[in-house]
Amino acid sequence: MIKITRFLIFIFLFNIPLSECGASESDLKSTPFVLRAIDLIFKEDFMGATATLDSLIKFKPANPAGYFYRGLIPWRQSGCVENYSDYDQEMQNWLEKTLEISENAINANQEDAEAYFYKGGAHGFLGSMYARQKNWLKTGYHAWKGIRTLERALQLNPQLYDVYYGFGLYHVMAGHQSGIVRFLQRLLPIPAGDPAKGLRALRTAIEKGYYSKIPACSALAFAYLYFEKDYQQAVNILKPLLEHYPDNTDLLVMMINSIFYRELSTPKNDWSRLLNFIDRLEKVIFKRKINLSQWWRQKLQFIRGYAYYYQNKNELAMPLLEAYTTFYSKNKSSYLTGLSELTLGKIYDLRGDRKQAVQKYQNALEQEDFGNVQMIARIHLKSPFTDETKSLQVSGTVSDFPHRP
Repeated sequence: MIKITRFLIFIFLFNIPLSECGASESDLKSTPFVLRAIDLIFKEDFMGATATLDSLIKFKPANPAGYFYRGLIPWRQSGCVENYSDYDQEMQNWLEKTLEISENAINANQEDAEAYFYKGGAHGFLGSMYARQKNWLKTGYHAWKGIRTLERALQLNPQLYDVYYGFGLYHVMAGHQSGIVRFLQRLLPIPAGDPAKGLRALRTAIEKGYYSKIPACSALAFAYLYFEKDYQQAVNILKPLLEHYPDNTDLLVMMINSIFYRELSTPKNDWSRLLNFIDRLEKVIFKRKINLSQWWRQKLQFIRGYAYYYQNKNELAMPLLEAYTTFYSKNKSSYLTGLSELTLGKIYDLRGDRKQAVQKYQNALEQEDFGNVQMIARIHLKSPFTDETKSLQVSGTVSDFPHRP
C-alpha cells in the first residue's frame, strides 16, 4: 500500500538533493523550473505553470523539458471538460516540438539519457492522445517509439527512475487492452502489456523517481480505479494527494468514482464523504467557470441522488434520479440508467405507489444489465421492496473507461 504524507509530498517536490537524483551539473539551473511547473500543473494553476515553463524555454531553449511540460498542460486542462478535443492541437504542437528539441540534443550527444527520456515521454503522451481519438495506428506507432526510446534512456542511465512512470502507464493500459495490442503487434514490435509489471514500475517511479513522483501517484490511483478495480487502494492513494492538491479536478473526479464504486462493490456507508467531495468539485467548477462535460454533469447528478437515497433522503433523491433517467431516455444510453430506474422503483414502493414502482422495475429491465440490477428488478416485480437491509444488494464495477459515464 502506498502512503505518502503531505509533508513527504512537499519534500519530493522541493527538497530532494540533486546529487541523489541523477541530475547533471548542466541541469541544476533548469530543475527548479520543472519542479515548480509540475507543482503548479497539479494545483491546476495553468497560467502560472505556463509562465514558469516559458521562462525555462527562454532560459534554456535547447532543453526539451520546458517543451515537454508545456505539452502536458493542455492534456491536464482537457480532463473532464466538454470539448476536450479542443486541446489536442496545442498538446500535439508542444510534444512534436519536444521530439524535435530532444532529437537535436541526442544528435549533439548520443549519451544524453535525459533527452531520450523526454523524447520517449513525448511519444507516450502523443500515443495517449491518439488513443483517446481512437486512432489506433498512430497510437501503436507512438507506443512503439516511446517504449524503445525510454529503454534507451534507462540503458544510458540506470538511475533515471522517472522512466518507470512511462513504462508503468504503458504496461497497465496495454495489459487491459489486449485485443487492440494484439492487432497492433501484427504491424509493430510493441510489447504485450503486463499490468502487474506496470504497477511495480509506477511504484518504482514513486519511490525512486525525481520528476515523476506526483504524476506516478496519480497514475497509480488511476490504474487501481479504472483497470484493477481495487477501489480502496485508489482511495488510499488519492487521500494524501488531495490533502496537498485539494482543488485538482482530476483527483477529485477519481476520488468520487473510487468511493462510489467501492460503495457498489463493498459498501462502507461512506455516502456523506462522497457528497462532500462532490460539493468540493462543484465549487471548484463554479469558481473557475469550467465547462464540465455533459457526461460528468449527468453522472454527478446521479451519484448525488443515489447517495441521498442511502441517506433516506428520498425527497431529494427522486428529482435527481428522474432527471437522469429522462436525460438518457432522450439521448444515448448510460449503463447507470437501469440502476437509476431500479432505485426509483424502490422509492415508489416505499411511498406505497406500487403502479409507478412496477413501471420503474420494467424500465430497468429494458436497460443495460449493470451488475445484478435486472435480477433485483425481477425480484421486486414479484414482491414489493420494503427495506434495503432485507434486499439483495446492488453490485457492479466500472467498465470501459473512459467511453462511458
